[in-house]
Amino acid sequence: MKRACIFVSVLFLSFSLKAQHIVQLRNLWAKPQVHILYNNYTLSFTIRDINRALQLLNEAGDSTYGTVSRLDTTKSYTIELLGDARTLYHNELQIMLQNAIATYLLTAKRALITNPKNKTISSIELDISTPETGENFIYLNVYDPKTKAKIYTGKMPVYLYDMDLGIDYW
Repeated sequence: MKRACIFVSVLFLSFSLKAQHIVQLRNLWAKPQVHILYNNYTLSFTIRDINRALQLLNEAGDSTYGTVSRLDTTKSYTIELLGDARTLYHNELQIMLQNAIATYLLTAKRALITNPKNKTISSIELDISTPETGENFIYLNVYDPKTKAKIYTGKMPVYLYDMDLGIDYW
């Protein structure tokens, strides 16, 4: 009986520490202007969604990246992110996207993702790691459910995880 209880508790803890689930991406209402290149996949976001995520971050008390991105909505931005979250970037936009904003928008299902064959992906598999005690970040890995290829990796503050982007924020 004791072994069965230990087995069940270990099984429960292993599932709660790593939450993997497949989610459907929502259609973006506007044409995305910010494009992230990562492992031959392209993740695209609207500047409007990026600015709203920055506002939510600021409302939660984190003013690290400011309240707006200051990106020109008439331009298109393409940046490349690397697989290691500890990479030292020279561009503030890369740091902001990988350490908070893109990660949040992916959990909020607000992205347009195309695979190496330029076909749009309608669903993604999220692998969210539960933070250790005292840690303030959630780490996220995103996979293509069909090929199991890694699409993205990043982190975001814990308090941003449950925040609602809202439907009519402008």
